Amino acid sequence: MRVIIDNIVYSLQKIGGISCVFFELTKRILKDDRYSVCFLDQEKGYDNFYRRKLDDISAKQSLFYRFRNSFCERFLNPKLNIKSSYIFHSSYYRVSRDRSAINLTTVHDFVYERYGLQGWRGKLHQWQQKYAVLHSDAVICISENTKKDLLFFYRNINPNNVFVVYNGVSEDYFHIENIAEVKLPFTPKSYCVYVGSRVSYKNFLLAVKSCAYAKMKMVIIGSPLSVEEKKYVNSLLGNDNYACLSNVSNSKLNEIYNGAFCLLYLSSYEGFGIPCLEAQRAGCPVISYNSSSIPEVMASKDMMITELSVDAVSKLISNLQEPLFRERIVSEGIKFAKQFSWDKCYEETTKVYNIVYQKYKK
Repeated sequence: MRVIIDNIVYSLQKIGGISCVFFELTKRILKDDRYSVCFLDQEKGYDNFYRRKLDDISAKQSLFYRFRNSFCERFLNPKLNIKSSYIFHSSYYRVSRDRSAINLTTVHDFVYERYGLQGWRGKLHQWQQKYAVLHSDAVICISENTKKDLLFFYRNINPNNVFVVYNGVSEDYFHIENIAEVKLPFTPKSYCVYVGSRVSYKNFLLAVKSCAYAKMKMVIIGSPLSVEEKKYVNSLLGNDNYACLSNVSNSKLNEIYNGAFCLLYLSSYEGFGIPCLEAQRAGCPVISYNSSSIPEVMASKDMMITELSVDAVSKLISNLQEPLFRERIVSEGIKFAKQFSWDKCYEETTKVYNIVYQKYKK
C-alpha cells in the first residue's frame, strides 16, 4: 500500500503538539514494511525541531511540491498526478486533488469554532478545516469529544467514516524515585506547574491566583511572559516565587513534573490534553477542569473541578496534602497513563489506513 504523508505542519510551526504526533507516526511507518511511504515536504519545514530529527527520510522519499510560498502553500491542495490508489494523510488540513487519492484528515480540536479567533485568519482556518473534512474519505479524531464536536459542526458527515485514535504519551515521562537528587527550580513539592499556551480559555490567570491563595510557588512552562503577564504574576506571587522556562526538553520536563506538588491544567477546552498524561505518567497529580476531552485523559474524577474558581482548586490542593489520598491519586495516574502509547496510536492509525484503502481503492 502506498502512503503519502503531507508534512505541511512542519513549515507552520517550529515545535508543537501536531508536529510531535506526525513525528511519532513517521518514525514508525518508516520501519513498517507493509507500506511504501513518501513525504510531501516544504523547504521551510526543515526549521522545525521534529522534522530535523527525521534523518531516516531519504531523498527519494521526500517529494517537493512546486509552490514555494509557505503562507499560500498551506492552503493549496496539491495535485501529484499519481495514477494508482494511495493514502494521502495531511498533517494540517489539506487533501490531494488526484482522483486516485484516498484522503484522510486528522482533526485535533474545534477551538476556532468554540472560541473563534476573529478576523480573516480565523475564518480562513475554519474554511480550510471544513473543506478538508468534507473532501476526505475518512476522518481521524483524537478524542471522543473531538468526534462529538465534528458531528455537531458538520452534520452531514457519515459517522461510520469517523475514527477515534488517541494520541500517545512519550516514555520519556516516568516516576523518579530519588527526586531530591535532581536540580529543580524550587524544592520538591513546593510548587505547582503550568504547561502550555496562555490564551484566555486556558485559564492561566486562575492558575496563578490559585497558587497565590495556596501559598505555592509556580513553574510556568511555555513562551516567555509578556510585560503584562510578568506584572500580574509578580503582584500575586512575588518575583522570587515563580519561574518561567521555555524550550524545555522532555527529560527536564519529566524532572519538573516529578518535583511538582501538582500540575494545574484548568483549560476550558482541549482536543486531547497531552500534558495531563505526561504528568500522571511521571507520578505528578493533575488538577483539571471537567470539560471537553479532559475526562478522557484523567485517571480520577476526584481531581477534576466542576467550576472555575480559586475555592474549587484550593480544595483539591488541600486534599492532595493528605498522604493516603495523594498516594492513591499518584498510583492511579501512573497506571492509567501507561494505557496511552505512541505504538498503540500508530497501530490504530494504520488500521484506519487499511480499512479505508480496502473500501475506496480505485
